Order: sequence, then structure tokens, then C-alpha cells
Amino acid sequence: MIFKHGYFHADPHPGNLFVQPNNRIALIDFGMVGALKPGHMQFLAGFTLGLARKDARIITESLLILCGRKFFAEKDDLEFYVNELLNQSGWVCQSVFRLKRYLL
Repeated sequence: MIFKHGYFHADPHPGNLFVQPNNRIALIDFGMVGALKPGHMQFLAGFTLGLARKDARIITESLLILCGRKFFAEKDDLEFYVNELLNQSGWVCQSVFRLKRYLL
């Protein structure tokens, strides 16, 4: 829903989600929903994939998309620092990396 249409349900708890026959998901209570711009959708997809792969280049490209920067003089430096963050143990919950099987 987020990656295909840009819409998201901001309150997805078990009382608002139902699994229907044929594995279809039904949502209720649309009091808190939102929409993403195409650039934000592209950022979120790339950033999530970059985290799952622990790929500093993908994360750096995603951050530049979010900022609307096609050219950035310090891109190599930014990628270096992103890589340093990725190499620090425990900075991201390990469950995030389990997403990799769904993204690849």
C-alpha cells in the first residue's frame, strides 16, 4: 500500500486489521492515515532496502533523494559516514535486517 500507492494507515493494531479469505487484508478506522509524495516513497523504499542490505551507497542515494539533491559535492564523505554508522554494532535493531528476505 505504501510502496504502490503512497498511502499508509497510521494506526495499524490488531483491532484495525483483519485477514479475509484468500489472504486479503481489510483495514478499518481511517482516522489516522497519510499519503507520501513519490519522492518520499522512493526514499523510503531505498532507505529500507539499504538498511536490510547494510549498503551505505543505497542509503546515501536515498538520503539525497529525500533532500532533493541530484548533485552533492560531499557525497563520498556522506557515504563514508553512513558506512561508519552501519559498522557500529547495535545501532539498528536486528529485526530490521530480517526484512531483507521480503525485499530481495
